[in-house]
Amino acid sequence: MHLRFLKAVAFSVCMLSVASLSAQGIRFGKGADWQAIRDEARREGKYIFVDAYTSNCAPCRLMDRTVFPRKDVGDYFNKHFINIKLQLNTTATDAPHVRARYPLAAAFLREYAIGVFPTYLFFNADGELVHRETGSAKPEEFLERGRAALDTGRQYLLQVRRFNAGRRDAPFLHRLALLARRAHDDSALRVYSTAYLATQPDLLTAENAEFLYTVTRTPHDTGFVLMRTRPEAFGMVAPAAHLHELLLGMVVRDAFSENGIRPEMSEADWERWTAQTRAAYPEFAGRAVFRVKQLFYAYHSNDKAAYDAALAYGASADADPRELNALAWGILREGDSVRLRDALRWSARTLEGEGAMRPEYLDTYAHLLYRLGRRKEALEWELKARARALATGGSKDWGLEVIRKMQKGAPL
Repeated sequence: MHLRFLKAVAFSVCMLSVASLSAQGIRFGKGADWQAIRDEARREGKYIFVDAYTSNCAPCRLMDRTVFPRKDVGDYFNKHFINIKLQLNTTATDAPHVRARYPLAAAFLREYAIGVFPTYLFFNADGELVHRETGSAKPEEFLERGRAALDTGRQYLLQVRRFNAGRRDAPFLHRLALLARRAHDDSALRVYSTAYLATQPDLLTAENAEFLYTVTRTPHDTGFVLMRTRPEAFGMVAPAAHLHELLLGMVVRDAFSENGIRPEMSEADWERWTAQTRAAYPEFAGRAVFRVKQLFYAYHSNDKAAYDAALAYGASADADPRELNALAWGILREGDSVRLRDALRWSARTLEGEGAMRPEYLDTYAHLLYRLGRRKEALEWELKARARALATGGSKDWGLEVIRKMQKGAPL
């Protein structure tokens, strides 16, 4: 079945369901009465851990599969917490105990402004939120999050109260900003990081460079300006190419902020916004404008506009090989013969100059040739891709399966 082009370029949507947990891992209760949960925590002298997730969240599923079932994680959390899983979306196949928690889930979503999944909320036995974390983690890191939730010196919400009471020493502000970053509390993060930076005579020490790299979220942050203008100062934190990609992502996200892209955009609106973006961020503008348009059209399910934007970008003189390769690979998986020929043209552009030395670009080109029935050429290019991969330290098995299928004329 032919899938629309925008599915190949839109951001990923998680499609996995939550699995049952191993008996040796964290034991999650199924009660729906928050007061009863608090009473149980008080009787047992425990804190309350709430895993706020959605059924279509891949990082949530990763935690269910690799962290929550572990014995060491279960031993710690079962000893110190009453554990609750709270699904914050609804589906037609939800289990009865999940449905019973719909009112509680709605209240949590509203009360705690949860917009990132998974979000981990830690409450004391009185039901007072004392700590907050977000995102998947490796087992030891997750255990450390649990330990932090029990440590009054590291509980995020307790540190916030200390800040509000007037504490402003540099080590405290540094720690608080990093806690806000982990809690995905971006509005507070800017307040705390700005307060910390105000205590520093030199913003580009090694410690401060790492701090700025960690806490910078938007083009309006001090760290964005410094990483953009002084990338060499961040050389021990990340290479310049990585910094460029990080800052590009911030420009793209910022386009959807309050003063950026609107739900309806006329051609004149696009031209005006594009000119503003090119003037403000000339080194990012081409890729940023293209990515924003793709996300915008995907959100509005406008496949034709998305593909027209891809055609225009693919023909532009400043098209970036990384974007062209991603576009071409997306068409490879989703496109028809007309679009495959467009993709082959884009892929060929990636092989100009240094791109001819990139095995991933060679591999995409080979796959497209194969899909278009040019199998002998495809095999030649895939062999070149493998040779280049091996020359740059790739696995000895790199590309072998693809080559074997091409030699047999089998589907890839």
